[in-house]
Amino acid sequence: MEEELKCPVCSRYFCNPVLLPCFHSLCMVCAVQIQELLPPFGQQSGGNCGNSNSNSTVGVLDEAGAVSVGSEQDLPDIDKLSIVSETDSGVICNSRPNSYIGSLGFGNIFSQASSGTLFSIRCPVCKKIIYLDEHGVQALPKSSILESIIEKFGCGSEEQTTEDSDLIKCQLCEQDSNDAACMCEQCEVFYCDSCRERCHPFRGPLAKHKLVSPCQGQMLLKKNKTKESKCQEHVDEQLSMFCQLCKVPVCYVCAQEGRHINHDVQALGVMCKTQKNELSQNLQSLSEKAKSGTIFIQRLKSMTDRVEISNALINRVSTADENFNREIELTARVSPKFELGFDNEHILQSIENMDFYEMKAPGQPVIIPEDCSAENNSVTIAWQPHPSGIVETFTLELDDGNSGDFRVVYVGRETMCTVDGLHFNSIYNARVKAHNNVGESNFSEMVSLQTAEGFAVPFACLNVASNQWHRFV
Repeated sequence: MEEELKCPVCSRYFCNPVLLPCFHSLCMVCAVQIQELLPPFGQQSGGNCGNSNSNSTVGVLDEAGAVSVGSEQDLPDIDKLSIVSETDSGVICNSRPNSYIGSLGFGNIFSQASSGTLFSIRCPVCKKIIYLDEHGVQALPKSSILESIIEKFGCGSEEQTTEDSDLIKCQLCEQDSNDAACMCEQCEVFYCDSCRERCHPFRGPLAKHKLVSPCQGQMLLKKNKTKESKCQEHVDEQLSMFCQLCKVPVCYVCAQEGRHINHDVQALGVMCKTQKNELSQNLQSLSEKAKSGTIFIQRLKSMTDRVEISNALINRVSTADENFNREIELTARVSPKFELGFDNEHILQSIENMDFYEMKAPGQPVIIPEDCSAENNSVTIAWQPHPSGIVETFTLELDDGNSGDFRVVYVGRETMCTVDGLHFNSIYNARVKAHNNVGESNFSEMVSLQTAEGFAVPFACLNVASNQWHRFV
């Protein structure tokens, strides 16, 4: 495990490792040291397009903007192609049908190479040449997983730790720097024993500071340095803005002078808060949808019993259908000539069970003076039907308040009626009669009701038959 965590160039544990397109890793510093700047195509040798017998190489762009190059033995299905030819169309004459190579990636490489900004690096493990863009090894992806493994593995073996500690010097020695004995996490300064006793005593506010070994301090400084996001194009500038068009963080130099000069840029902190709010809303929405989905799944699971019952019903229906078809096949064929019959037996039975009785005209209804009343310019009359006979409707008549002609004010089955809109300070006479299909009864005895004098006053009711007045309040 320990050998796999060491760089093949410096033979030390990986420091800020980057991943090559051939899937081998290097330290960032080592990769910068071994990368080479290629001259323009016009100055390269061997750029003959017609030399198809030479052992040429083919480069293929990957997602990181690099080109992996191998020999023709590595790619037997691809025709020989000279990468230094500017007139190559991508299709070799007299070649196989599968000799077409897409020109999208090579066009980018050719344009970069013609401007003199093409870098190359040879992998020290597999010896393959990797072509890079103008950013060089800075464009290679960081191997964060390998870096995490190294951090969990620790500072390395005792030999490596001792060797690293010997290289770290005190930062406060004036002349010859002594070897560092510790580092303060808060001050981020390496001290030897004498400088630590003189400049960093364990008293006062410095008593709460934590001192660690030089190796651990170096690892802490590397961690703190990697936390700061730097621009790939301007390595000395921090990423402080966010390009809305390209959806990438940029520095202020990129926003003012670089490729994002005319793009819509916002402060990185503001965009982080906005994205966090959107993420929170999306998470809340997803949580609600997940809750609804869980409830729906529970409902679906609870329907399995119904599905089983439905299957049983389907089997029963199928069995009944088979039995019915079997009986139909056994039944004799019906003649095309048939007779229509009318079954009137139940009608005759109903006629025999009918009871007939003689219906007479209803008797004279009786007005109930105790339930009659008058309030303001309205009167209420109540009556009851005669005990014998069947009543279908009642007709209530009222005169004009001046002992004039009667007129019908109500026809219906109710035994009480209120008449509104009468004259104030007037005496009204009322009578009622009953009706049915046979005929009608005589009018009842009249009752007299007096309306108020424009406000609520006691009223009197006169029973004409007994010639007695009933006074109500």
